[in-house]
Amino acid sequence: MTTCTKFNGFEVNLKNENKRLEKTKEMLFKDEKTLKKLFWWFYFNRAKI
Repeated sequence: MTTCTKFNGFEVNLKNENKRLEKTKEMLFKDEKTLKKLFWWFYFNRAKI
């Protein structure tokens, strides 16, 4: 029973996280410069790893 409750809570958290991600994406796409900076930031960090 407890695992089921925990899982349901986890599912809700995921849904909230997805909503937050969508909002963040929208904000980023509005600002193309930020998107490009973010892309290069990810690109260079990937190269470091």
